[in-house]
Parts: sequence; structure tokens; C-alpha cells
Amino acid sequence: MWGVSVAVGVLAVIGAGVIATVGRMAWPRMTAALTLTGSAGIIGGSFGPALHSAVTKVDKAAGQAVGRLTGTVLVGLVGLIVIGVWALWIYHGQIDLRTIGVSAAVPLVINLIPGVAGTVAIFVVGMIPQIVSGLIGLLFFGTWGG
Repeated sequence: MWGVSVAVGVLAVIGAGVIATVGRMAWPRMTAALTLTGSAGIIGGSFGPALHSAVTKVDKAAGQAVGRLTGTVLVGLVGLIVIGVWALWIYHGQIDLRTIGVSAAVPLVINLIPGVAGTVAIFVVGMIPQIVSGLIGLLFFGTWGG
């Protein structure tokens, strides 16, 4: 779905870790973008389906606990709130380790948003890993992507 390979995802996570620790968060927005890209790549790998299955089970459990429509709306609202708060933190430059942690969760949480809002959110947020993975692919592999 994200179009990021596991190799590029691992490189992105390593880069984010170096910037966050050695670089002392010198480029906080880049760190968040690398974390998002790394998470998307790693989730697309071998244990990604297990994580998606776990998220789907939580979604179904919420639907059974409070009703199908209410559960979908509730879980969708949680996804929208997480994405909205994350975007505001990034926009206002309030980037710390909490923001980086949410960046890692965005590729999983974004799938919970139903309907057109979910499609738009996936498209808009999905541009970040596409661009970052393309640049990493150019730098390390000599081709766009990875």
C-alpha cells in the first residue's frame, strides 16, 4: 500500500535514529518523515500482516462492544484524532519523541479511518513515504524507490 520496501524502511529508521540521538533532533520534521517512512516500509514487510490483523481485531472488538456502526465511527474518530494531532504537532514544529512515536504508528492507525476521509488521509499522508523512499532509493540504490 505504501510502496516502501523493507530495506528502505530500515534505512529510514536508522537515519531517524541517528538524527534523533547523535544529531540531537537537528532536523525534527525530517526525523518524523523518516520514522513514518521506516514504519511504512517495515509494516509492509513480513510481520506487517500480523500487525494489520491485530489492528483489525481491535477494530472488530470495538464494533462488537458498542455496535457495528458506533464501533466503526468510534475507531475512525480515534484514527482521525491521532492523524490530526500528529499533523498539528508537525506543522507547529512541536516535535519531540512523542511525535516520533506517533509517526511510527500512523501507517497502522490511518487504516482505521473509514470511507472517503480514510482514502484522502491515506493519499495525503502516503505522499510523505513515497517521496522519502524515492530519495533514499536514489541515494543508496541508484533508482527511484527501493
